[in-house]
Amino acid sequence: MNEDAIKKLKKRFDTVWQNRVNDYDDHCAEIALHVLPVAIKSIKNQEKHDRSAWRKIVDNTGKDALKVLAAGMLSGTMSPSRPWFVIEASDPELKKDIQVKQWLKDLQDVCYATFAKSNVYRTMHNNYLQEGAFGTCAALAPRSPDAELMDMIPMSFGEFAITVDQFNKPNGIYRKFKLTVANIVSQFGIDNVSDTVKSAYENDNTEQEYTIHHAIYPREGAKGYGAKNMPFASVYFEEKEQSKLLRESGLLSFEVIVGRWTVSSSDVYGESPASDCLGDLRALQKGHQQIAKGVDYQVSPPMLMPSYLKGQEKETLPNGIAYYNPNPTSQVAQVQPMLNVQFDLGGVNTIVLQNQDRINRAMYKDLFLMLDQYDKGQMTATEVYERKSEKMLMLGPVVERQIDELLRPLVEICVSRVLETTQFLRDSAPPQIQDADLKIDFVSILAMAQRATGASNLERMLQMISSVAQINPDALDKFDTDKYIDEYADTIGASPTIFRNQKQIDQIRSQRAQQQQIAQQQALAQAQAETQQKQASTIKTVGETDAEALGNLAIEGGIV
Repeated sequence: MNEDAIKKLKKRFDTVWQNRVNDYDDHCAEIALHVLPVAIKSIKNQEKHDRSAWRKIVDNTGKDALKVLAAGMLSGTMSPSRPWFVIEASDPELKKDIQVKQWLKDLQDVCYATFAKSNVYRTMHNNYLQEGAFGTCAALAPRSPDAELMDMIPMSFGEFAITVDQFNKPNGIYRKFKLTVANIVSQFGIDNVSDTVKSAYENDNTEQEYTIHHAIYPREGAKGYGAKNMPFASVYFEEKEQSKLLRESGLLSFEVIVGRWTVSSSDVYGESPASDCLGDLRALQKGHQQIAKGVDYQVSPPMLMPSYLKGQEKETLPNGIAYYNPNPTSQVAQVQPMLNVQFDLGGVNTIVLQNQDRINRAMYKDLFLMLDQYDKGQMTATEVYERKSEKMLMLGPVVERQIDELLRPLVEICVSRVLETTQFLRDSAPPQIQDADLKIDFVSILAMAQRATGASNLERMLQMISSVAQINPDALDKFDTDKYIDEYADTIGASPTIFRNQKQIDQIRSQRAQQQQIAQQQALAQAQAETQQKQASTIKTVGETDAEALGNLAIEGGIV
């Protein structure tokens, strides 16, 4: 990259960064004061944490609700303790191939193991904290020999800025971070650093920190081969260096996870649940301050005392004292409260409780606490949906966006890297899966709860068919049980390994039909044998009867 290109890149970096600062930083800093004070350092670009921000929170309802939201989103979309995605072939015919299904199951198991060994789940928890508070999150998925295959670098709002394409999908990230001199030299090499860093290194100032800029963005005119011709550029440079890069490389895909809670129109950054209830968060802190002030005035009101006791100082704060001239007709000077404060503590408490309830509802706290019961096996996804259908309806677009912007890119990156690095998967891949498209389906708690309405419809249809069949059994002729089971399994995301393939099903049914036919033939033969035995017994009985006796019986009976 020549000097002009470097200047152009830095100008673009500064423009993207300043757009975020001007539009969002002040707003997000105020939100952070109420729900995530640790983020103030990165938003305001402070050298160290301002711990006084923690002391300003007198009611931690917002912080607590955000923690529940982050934990609930992690558990609801990608719980480490249960399957949350399945890998299938896009081709319907390949989906029926047992060999392909088994290979995809092996691939899926390796991906789960890769996630478990990495910091993905911790990073995603941080992402959901950021989304819940500020509406936007980001994390890098760098390739490094010193890290696990899917180790990620989480970021806080204020440490990055993003760009989007014409479809409003994130396609670029610009971040600032600090490294010590020792780490800069170790990561980029002594020959690539600036003279300032090199001098600090040579003078043993290895713990001195410098700001590094990192940009990942679509590369124009990329030819697709070589580090500097890949579709996405990845460029590192020092903040104060004008004509030199630390490193220029490339990526075949945008290996950055960028998520947004909701997005209004063509906005670049997302809106958050905390932003929706910012007024309640502010009112909640103000309400507690008013309660404290009112209680102080009632418990320790300012007092009036005779003026001859002291000079004319006046203090109207709690515990304050003011002096006055007593009435000459009064024989005794009285000490009395100066202000008679009538404070409606119950009314203010009611307002505070209403604020807390609105904050919890805005953060979906009741829904996520209910999902905990599902995770413990105490409730089905259908019950979750039915009890909180309104909440699930509102959360539906959010879940779809998380799948689109966070989860699917994450799994796709993992699948790509696992196939690159796992020899036995490449060797055992069936020929028919070569160059075939794969489909990633999500079966997490929230994804399944969104589908619960489809499962409920199928269950109601089955109940209706059962009722009709009791009146008219011919109705069952229209019902295809195999297709019903397949449709229901797809709706609830059941594992394909629990079902037999069609060949096995046909074999079992053929054997059953043969057994039933043999049983029918045996039953028919037995019935025929019994009939022949009865006929033979009847003939024998008639043959042994006396003819004269039969004649007498006939005369007596009036037959002759």
